Order: sequence, then C-alpha cells, then structure tokens
Amino acid sequence: MSDNNSKDGIGELNDVVVEGCDEDQDQCEVELGQDVNISITFTTKALIKTACAKVEANVMGLKVDVKKEPEKICENENSGVKCPLNQGLIFTYKGTAKVPNLELLKTVGEADVYWRLMREDEKSEERKRREAGTPPTTEIVCVQIPVKIKK
Repeated sequence: MSDNNSKDGIGELNDVVVEGCDEDQDQCEVELGQDVNISITFTTKALIKTACAKVEANVMGLKVDVKKEPEKICENENSGVKCPLNQGLIFTYKGTAKVPNLELLKTVGEADVYWRLMREDEKSEERKRREAGTPPTTEIVCVQIPVKIKK
C-alpha cells in the first residue's frame, strides 16, 4: 500500500490498514466478491465541508469502478468521519468495498486499487468530472493498493 496523493491534495496520509492484508507483502490477496475493509488516517490541510470516497481499480490500463457511486462519507455513520473536517486535525475514515466479480479480474489476476477520499467542491477545476455529471471534487488523500486475486 502506498500514498498516491496528487501534489494538489488537501490532506496528508498518516496511516492505512487493510483488514486481512500483510503490509510486508507487495500485493494484498483478495477473492472475487470479498468485502475489503480499510482504515485511512489522514490530516486535513484545509476546511472540508463535505466529502466522498471513490474506489477504482486499474486492470491492465483499464479503469474499473469498484464502487459504482462515490460514498458520501459525511452522511455514512459507519465511516467514522463527521463533517465539517477542520483544517489541521487528524481523522480516521473506515470504509468497505466489494471486490467485483469480473471475468477480466479473474483472467488477469491482479490490479491496482485506488481508494480516494475527495472533497466535494464547487470550485474544482476537474472538467472531466463536471462533464460526466458527477460533483466536482478535490482530492484529500489517495491510497494505492496492489491486489492479487486468489484462485
């Protein structure tokens, strides 16, 4: 697992724990259809009024949405995060995503998963997100998790 923050991120990653994964291994072994639980501890660099979590996988250069819709983490009482998130404080987000049961994942056997915490932001310049009809966002932190599919 590694910090994959953009230079414009508004958070600093402190710690990541993926349940059932050995942090000493290069890849986290998961099964298709398995729930993956994660805990991400971060420090905010700006005031965050509302936030969401987006989980995607990169499988041989193809983007696959692990969660179809961004999770509204401020509205999810199980996330451990209550908004607003004031600048300079430490927060721990807890989330769950199901490994998609896709033939592509089964065939390739590995992927890089990107778990992004995002501030929903009216002033964001992410033109692609706006054009796609999703709320404009600014990245808080992003965690890259290399995964290997158990066969």
